[in-house]
Amino acid sequence: MNIKSIFSFFIIYITGTFCFAQGKKEIVKNKIKSITENVTLNENGKQVTYKESYIFYNNSGKVLEETNFNKDGSIRKKATCKYDNKKNKTEETTYNKKEAEKNQKDVVVNKKTTFKYNANDDKTEEVEYDGNNKVIKKTVYTYNGKGEKITETHYDGEEKIKKKINYTYNAKGLKIKRETFGADNTPESIKTYTYEFY
Repeated sequence: MNIKSIFSFFIIYITGTFCFAQGKKEIVKNKIKSITENVTLNENGKQVTYKESYIFYNNSGKVLEETNFNKDGSIRKKATCKYDNKKNKTEETTYNKKEAEKNQKDVVVNKKTTFKYNANDDKTEEVEYDGNNKVIKKTVYTYNGKGEKITETHYDGEEKIKKKINYTYNAKGLKIKRETFGADNTPESIKTYTYEFY
């Protein structure tokens, strides 16, 4: 196969009205409800076109649904999201065909993640569930009076601590230390941050 043939094989034509490089501002400004991305490939002298992805937005430019397709039209990945009235993501459900096949299951395997926030819209909890709505893991976040995240505690599905992270900040609110502890509270690692200013 010569260079010209290789180049022709990988030419991709995007026929959707917008590409996914569009930011949230453009999505809201142009009142975009959804974006469909179609791909046309030149394979062995024939053009093959298929829908590669579809994204559906709410009127705030937040993704409600995102689906990626295989060339045969089957779903490769899918994610749906829910938000609260402050536009914080409260739930995300995902499906990954490769993951389903790896687990050798014929039914759709979903993974759901829920999120909670405090009055300042800081994320305080993230819980991940399997397809049977069983908790896989949970992460709890705490903050100081300045809104700086000071702890991050990771739990397994049985509420046992797997890892804890402590954060330290300087007077300017810049993170200067990240300490990680294991399940038995033994130190695992320490990261320190130094800054140079003009």
